[in-house]
Amino acid sequence: MMKWARLESGFVRETIDFDPIGKFHPDLIWALCPDNVKEGYSYNGVDFQPPPAEPLTEVKKRKLVAIRDQASRLIEAKWPLWRQLNADAGIYPVEVKNQKNKDIVAVIMASNEAEDRVDIAITSIEVAAVQPVFPVI
Repeated sequence: MMKWARLESGFVRETIDFDPIGKFHPDLIWALCPDNVKEGYSYNGVDFQPPPAEPLTEVKKRKLVAIRDQASRLIEAKWPLWRQLNADAGIYPVEVKNQKNKDIVAVIMASNEAEDRVDIAITSIEVAAVQPVFPVI
């Protein structure tokens, strides 16, 4: 079954699975398209082309930001900044400061290990497969 693509400036803006002729404003441009065509595809009047793949460097940057954000949230959940500062200032017993340091180092090590796997990945699929294994702190 063929679909219809609504075109705007040479790009697919939406697809539908019924004949749009007479059902929408006449200024809208529609073309029959294969079932695999999606929003974002380009159309040159003959062929539909998928959007270019995101560069691997950009995929890696987004993944690294996500890993670092996850690590920060994990640390902040148990060790909010005020608690870290109090431990460092000696307001808590030294055992609390030692535990804080141990917890934060463990999370950073897990984050670094995942970041290293992102760095050596050679495909977007490999990057997506990287999931940090954070300790329970």
